[in-house]
Amino acid sequence: MDETAVKTSWTAIVLTCQNKTSARVLQTELELRQSKGLISKDTLVLALEDPRGDVGSGGATLNALLVVTEHLSAKAGFQVANESVLENANILLMHMGGDFPFSPCGRFFNTLPAKHSEESKENLYDALVTNFDYMLHVISETLSANAHAGVWICSADMLPSVDPQKRIDWNKLSDEIIVILSQENVQYAKDHGVVKLGEEGKVKDIIFRETEDEIRKCALSNGKVAVVVGTVYMNAKVASKMLNLHVFHPLDACTYYGLDNGAEPIQLSMIFDILLCLAEDVTESDFVCGERSGSYGRRNTRYETSRGYQSQLMLMRSARAQLWKSLLGLQLKGVLIENGTLDYMKASGECYRRQMLSSTNLLNFSGKSFDCNRLTHVTPCMSESFSDYGSSVVINSIIDDSIIIRKDSVVSHCHLKGGMQFGCGSVLIGLTSRDLEVCLCDMCIIRCHISLPGLDVKQQTVLVAFGVHDDLQVPYMSPNSTFCNTPWKNFFDRAGISSEEVWLGVPEQERCLWNAKLFPVVYFNLHDEKRDVAPTVLELVIQILFSSFSTEKSRTDPNQNQVKRSDTHGLPSVLGDRIYGFEEVILRWRSSVRLSLKEIMSLIDSSSEFAWRKKLWFEIGKAQVNNTLKNCTNDCLLPFLKGCVKEGFAKDTLDILDQVASTATSPGVVARTLACIADVLGVMAGERAGLRSGPARNESWVNAFDLLDKGDIPAGVKALAEERSQNKHLHACWLFSRPDLLIRAARHYEGAEQILRRRAVFTAKQFFVTEKCESLPIGHWVIAEAPARADLSGCWTDTPPITYEHGGAVLTVAINLNGKKVTGARVRKIQECEIVLVIHSGEHSVKVVCRELSDLANFTQPHAPGALLKACICFLDIVTLPSSEKLSEQLFRKYQAGFELHTWSTAPQGSGLGTSSILAGVILAALLRSTGCTASIDSLIHGVMIVEQMLTTGGGWQDNVGGLMPGFNIARSQATLPLKVEVEKLNLPQATIDALAKRLLCIYSGKPRLAKNLLQDVVRNWYARFPKITVNADDLVKNAEEASKALRGGNIEKLGECMNCYRKQKCIMASGTEPKGISEMMKALEPLVLGQTLTGAGGGGFLVLLTKEPNMADKVRAVIERNKPSDELAFFEASIDLDGLTVRVEEDWDG
Repeated sequence: MDETAVKTSWTAIVLTCQNKTSARVLQTELELRQSKGLISKDTLVLALEDPRGDVGSGGATLNALLVVTEHLSAKAGFQVANESVLENANILLMHMGGDFPFSPCGRFFNTLPAKHSEESKENLYDALVTNFDYMLHVISETLSANAHAGVWICSADMLPSVDPQKRIDWNKLSDEIIVILSQENVQYAKDHGVVKLGEEGKVKDIIFRETEDEIRKCALSNGKVAVVVGTVYMNAKVASKMLNLHVFHPLDACTYYGLDNGAEPIQLSMIFDILLCLAEDVTESDFVCGERSGSYGRRNTRYETSRGYQSQLMLMRSARAQLWKSLLGLQLKGVLIENGTLDYMKASGECYRRQMLSSTNLLNFSGKSFDCNRLTHVTPCMSESFSDYGSSVVINSIIDDSIIIRKDSVVSHCHLKGGMQFGCGSVLIGLTSRDLEVCLCDMCIIRCHISLPGLDVKQQTVLVAFGVHDDLQVPYMSPNSTFCNTPWKNFFDRAGISSEEVWLGVPEQERCLWNAKLFPVVYFNLHDEKRDVAPTVLELVIQILFSSFSTEKSRTDPNQNQVKRSDTHGLPSVLGDRIYGFEEVILRWRSSVRLSLKEIMSLIDSSSEFAWRKKLWFEIGKAQVNNTLKNCTNDCLLPFLKGCVKEGFAKDTLDILDQVASTATSPGVVARTLACIADVLGVMAGERAGLRSGPARNESWVNAFDLLDKGDIPAGVKALAEERSQNKHLHACWLFSRPDLLIRAARHYEGAEQILRRRAVFTAKQFFVTEKCESLPIGHWVIAEAPARADLSGCWTDTPPITYEHGGAVLTVAINLNGKKVTGARVRKIQECEIVLVIHSGEHSVKVVCRELSDLANFTQPHAPGALLKACICFLDIVTLPSSEKLSEQLFRKYQAGFELHTWSTAPQGSGLGTSSILAGVILAALLRSTGCTASIDSLIHGVMIVEQMLTTGGGWQDNVGGLMPGFNIARSQATLPLKVEVEKLNLPQATIDALAKRLLCIYSGKPRLAKNLLQDVVRNWYARFPKITVNADDLVKNAEEASKALRGGNIEKLGECMNCYRKQKCIMASGTEPKGISEMMKALEPLVLGQTLTGAGGGGFLVLLTKEPNMADKVRAVIERNKPSDELAFFEASIDLDGLTVRVEEDWDG
């Protein structure tokens, strides 16, 4: 077995079915899976109807192979089918097979208790797992992994369990055609195809439903026998031979060629007709005459005298003769699955219930990371109310918490509410509350959507009911034959119904539950000739098996498997709102149009079946979205939102998100909801619409933004929705127009989210408190200075909205560069009632004079000259905006003076040392003292958060803490609003500080950091609640606490470990935080350092190092010189600042 397997990349996947209507629906389902990334976008997907009737798996294979070859030929530029396209192709043919009442959409689309999953969820669409998905995984990643190019064929009626660690070693197989086999016991093999293997796995014989003695002759060395799994592989050479069969009569009748030429149809089994002729012990005469053929060609003495039978017999002999001639010389081998089993999906309630209850084990064993759960995609209340019924399986169902579901039940695609109760072992599929209110034990109740021509009924559905233990195919005269787990005779006797009413015109030996006309569709009122609701067969069953137990006529043999009064738990025999007496139920049943289960399956409306499932899927997801957003849980909604767009629920999804946003009271909830709307619009736009990030100030959205900014959230959300649906300025609808408009609308919703995020941070304003102090005269300078900040762990948890939705903890240290504080501001009052701003940058400076209110109004534009300074002035209300007073009037009234404010920073631009935020704190401290006020560091930390929101740059609070507080500090915020930051100063021994100072180095990488771009991505990913992001947020907080503990204990080595861990955590939080050149330099430094990390958001800026030994600056410098990522790289002497923010007053200041 090969351990290094490569998943098969399919050239084409073809799904065959028996009618054209189903093919159209299934084609849509295949394309939908492809759009969700469950099938490669490069794969050709086709859903094909069989040419006519039941051509069998062999006939369906020949037709599918012909059609897919034509498609691939056209794609390759050929004018006619060319078998050369098969040479390097990997083609998967999947046969839907016969009807399956437990999944009216077919066996392949039977829903399993699992969802598709991936670790990151970034590319995931919410999707339930079906048998199709399971089989595609098993064949693609286990059976066919590393196989040679060729054609694979599988059927829907087999569920193989395959050990993913025991793959086939295709290097040892050069054979032309392979049949996959499982090892089963003789008793199980009695109902299946058994293969007799010879030397080197050569197939000697294939038998079907033989006696135990015949089966034992095929036994393997371990006593088990090789059973057909329904999966076959053929290489390109064999595929070409199979393709050419369609030119020979009567084999052409299996393809659409024969249909178009008027050929008489035939049926061929892939295993028991086509492959049988390749078995070594099968002779030509036995094969051609039909003695060794499958069920389609065997002699039938009952009909062999009829002219039609004789004609068909001769036709089949001719077909087998052509098969023998055309395939002569091909070698058939069998490959046994190691450590695997086979489970046939028999159309019986007992089998279906067992398979569904154990399906989570099957899925977990497969090696695929399916998200398995006995409760899969159910209403939120189910998680709490289901604890008593853990042995049951519920899939894609809306279940009220008042519903009682007892053990070992299977519930799929149901919408049930009210005081309904179900007996143990129930199988409920597709039901609504209108269908029933009680269900006896071990009953299968299935609602099917059908299309019955000629009946003017709004919604054609029929309710099917039978017992879990009923055999649908066993003749009704058999002693083992039952209906609703009770003998037919008892049922007929109690109901007063004759078998002729159920099987009119059906020969007695062919009568069974499968063809019994039991199930009413529509009731004709004989008195007024009006159609009415037909009584369900379940009403009949309950009336007979429950209501009439007290009568003498209802007594039965106690040894029979009967439903007793106690089994119903004392429930009334009521169905929906209809309460009928026994006689009326019988009368209405007799007057109804009734169908057999066989007829119902042939009339299934696949489109309506899928639509019902998807409607439930959306309604359940909608409730989960509402619950997640309003309760602020960390569930990742993006896969569901993306799925809604693909499934056609985009507008409905936007409507429910609008509703949540307009009714929420928390700005945090509203902000996350608006971010979800932006995600939906982004998915609608598609991959080619452009970048999500971009400008969001189009005048069309200004009114909505203003409403949100004023706190009128319902009106603001409504205005956003109105603008989303109609853009008057561009004369186009943002929502259903070009992809570029959709992506621009998404940007504006993110802009709206930023407004709500800003309002959430504004709650911190209550913690900004000032006190009066001595007023300063005109001309006196206030000088405020502060160090830079180096973050050692926890960054990003201080960033809104993470800081108030998750809670944060950041460990920082205040540092001076080259022996000096890094940021500073000086301010003084001046005679002129104006504001003079001077921004110093090295030897250059920019002067801005504000004489009008309009000169200050652009503080919301971060790149405007003096924007930060202006925002600080407005925040402190030195000047009020807007105001009817002129700027000079306000300054004279309040201070009888103007202000001259200078600022500077000695750190390189984009340093990642938090200098912009720290400078805001420095400016606030200087301005406050100049106006006769003071504020604590704690107040300034909260004040800077407000200033940054006014400035629209966002950002967290770690810079404010790290630069304004002295030394080492750990600051924390709780997952709540109002937003409050609590700082704990780490009072370390001087010896620890000295030891750290000798090991701490700061190096400017030469590349400015890209915090703004990274911030947008991080916030977007946080709102999406990708699991890796939420888990990493937990880890960041935990690591910050561990690092602070290491500091307190003087454990420098542990601190270094935490810094290295922090470095990795930053990379998880935001990709691109380490450019390649910087990463290579850090790799080269690893032998010299205990820990290292880029400061701030990353992407560039400063690198902080903690060396293994004291005073290693020269060694570090030498390594860096050999690995410089940029010519702009610079070394700085870093020292721990033990003063933090300092403020002083001087009469004169000479700089």
